[in-house]
Amino acid sequence: MRAIIYTMSAILLMLPGYIFGVTWTVSLDPAHNPDFGAIQDAFDHQGLAAGDTILVYDGIYAENLTYNRGFSVFLSSNYTITGEESHIFDTAITGLLHIYQSGNTEYPVEIAGISFIFDEQVNIFNDGIWANDSYISLHKCRIIGFNYQGSSGTGISMDESIGTITESLIKGNYQGIRTSASWRFPVYLFRTEISDNEIGVFIDSPTLVQIDNATIAQNNIGIYAMGELELRNSIVRLNNIEINEVGTPDITVTYSNIEGGWLGTGNIDEDPLFYDPARMDFRLEWTSPCIDAGDPDFNGDGIIWPECPYSSDPDGTRMDMGAYPSTQDLKVFITDLTPTAYFWESFPRLLRDEQGYQFAPDVLASIEGNVVRVIHEETSMEWINGQWWFYNLESFRSDLGYKLRVENLPQYLPIQGDRIELDYPVQIFAGRENWRGYFIPATQWIFESIIDFQGDSPISSIQAERWSMHRSEQGWIKDGYEECMVEYGKMYIFETDEDLTFNWNIPEGVDIDTIGDDIEPRRKPDPEFFVFERGPDYESYFIMSIENDDDVLEVGIYADDECIGASKVLAYPVEIQAYVTPEHLESEISFAVVREGNRSLEMIPVASVRNEATGEYSPRLLRPGRQKFTVVRLDNADELPEGIATRPEIVLSQNHPNPFLPASSSRSAGTSISYHVSQNAAVNLTVYNIRGQRVKRLFEGEATAGRHTVYWDGRDEQGKLVGSGIYFYKLSSEHETQTKKMLLVR
Repeated sequence: MRAIIYTMSAILLMLPGYIFGVTWTVSLDPAHNPDFGAIQDAFDHQGLAAGDTILVYDGIYAENLTYNRGFSVFLSSNYTITGEESHIFDTAITGLLHIYQSGNTEYPVEIAGISFIFDEQVNIFNDGIWANDSYISLHKCRIIGFNYQGSSGTGISMDESIGTITESLIKGNYQGIRTSASWRFPVYLFRTEISDNEIGVFIDSPTLVQIDNATIAQNNIGIYAMGELELRNSIVRLNNIEINEVGTPDITVTYSNIEGGWLGTGNIDEDPLFYDPARMDFRLEWTSPCIDAGDPDFNGDGIIWPECPYSSDPDGTRMDMGAYPSTQDLKVFITDLTPTAYFWESFPRLLRDEQGYQFAPDVLASIEGNVVRVIHEETSMEWINGQWWFYNLESFRSDLGYKLRVENLPQYLPIQGDRIELDYPVQIFAGRENWRGYFIPATQWIFESIIDFQGDSPISSIQAERWSMHRSEQGWIKDGYEECMVEYGKMYIFETDEDLTFNWNIPEGVDIDTIGDDIEPRRKPDPEFFVFERGPDYESYFIMSIENDDDVLEVGIYADDECIGASKVLAYPVEIQAYVTPEHLESEISFAVVREGNRSLEMIPVASVRNEATGEYSPRLLRPGRQKFTVVRLDNADELPEGIATRPEIVLSQNHPNPFLPASSSRSAGTSISYHVSQNAAVNLTVYNIRGQRVKRLFEGEATAGRHTVYWDGRDEQGKLVGSGIYFYKLSSEHETQTKKMLLVR
């Protein structure tokens, strides 16, 4: 296993807000009321003890410094307090920092968030940091310009010393970093840029330098190797000489991009596609071959990415090569229930064209063949016989939402590109489902996520992959246990009584570069005793009570003999998401419970159903597909009132397409409306305008049992095209009426 020199204290330095020991302050501004006006005074102070922090305020400190106290100390800017990287640029030392610990290499001198910038009027030694018989740890530091007259100067000089250098910049020096020792002193670099130096890294024999995730570019000599070098996950390119081997150095290179090539596992020789190398911007373009190309077993324990968290970049994707990991989104498709499932997703980060879209197969390319169906409202695309078939859906847009059927779980999908602007307006329209993406990198309670949602909002229902909430005359209803929270990169379906534009709330401290939070909403565990398939669509059944529920563990819902949904019983109301297909429409709904003492199914064939207008409950025959949500009590009603079971049932479907264009002599358009009757019955299907006036009777008469489809071309009874707007279509029988909305656009 590769030994990595990476101390716990160096890891802690990565966390803004981490300070240890007594804190001594240094500032050039007396208004800060500092303990000292110079850094050297803090070093020499007799009260300074092992583990103390010297906190340096912004300013240019023209000092040549020596630290030789023999114990650990932490020298830091306000970056470690606030996390604001501006402090790194605004806190600078222009002289030499000489650290001499007399061989006490177990006591590190740790430095974070400070720039070391050469000023020949101050620094007569031409070096930035000189560590002698010491152990130093640098994090988020800048070592710049130690190149006196183009012939001398070293950014970091390590003599008989151990060092760790992380997330730093070593630039414009004669020698960026130089190691020399009489034995194998180790130095470790991680996520560090070394550029524009005469010699980037000088490794004297017999020292060991381990470099992970570095970008070494545009130096005269990238690496001058006389000692031992282990290079991994790094980019060494655009130097006049990439690696200069002197003598017989021991060099191991893996998972790196070396210009001219280098033997070793995972190495490549390709243009890294730097963002702007002419301006020394070595970030990676989204199409760079270095993205997700790092060592998948970073800590060498045999567990590879994605199971190994040490092999991940901060965004959770596999490590990139180079100092600057690209920020991607990582979608993880996993479920304990089945090897195949539908996931409700959005794509906040895309490589958009001028219209704001990205070709969907390009987004899904890395798991091609495992995503077999994608749906957006009335459009879809399907993977059939090794290729995509498109049904009015070819591209993704960041503000929209999609349902993905994913097979061979688990699957991991990294997504590149720029994130949509956080204040992008969200538009939803009346008379239809609106599939919308949530693109704020912060998990929020639904009522907090939509600005002004608590006011007189026309929103009438919201569906998520695991929860839904609906408004009726009886108020809002939701599951009593599941937290209705919105999560970055997920999709939510809205219905509204009138057109609405809103913005997602942006919590304080969240910006477009925020990777995300680690808030995990409280979720109900999946049921254990019921087996069902999660389809693309569901309707919600909210159970307000179960008779004799003291020992009830789970409750399920059946369409005839098939379980179509289930839930653990943890708090009322209990929401069951019933996954209904067209084959279920003629079935009868029943319920079943599992009790703790007797784990066999106990069937409840009849439920008491709430009338949403009056709030009253009564036994009623239930069939799937009749409405978006149903509120019931499971009170073991023995039988239905006489005559209810024999009534013909009707089901009215959403028109397609919706919105739609009217038909004309020059184009074929219009919309189709489908309905279902359980047995022969007299029905009436009529279109009304928003004022309730009849526009067109589409059908009136005896309908045979089964499914029927009627076409409307957008014309009234006189054959005239009607205007744009919301229209209602109503299906009526002797015992029941159902109404839905549609939107005509001219």
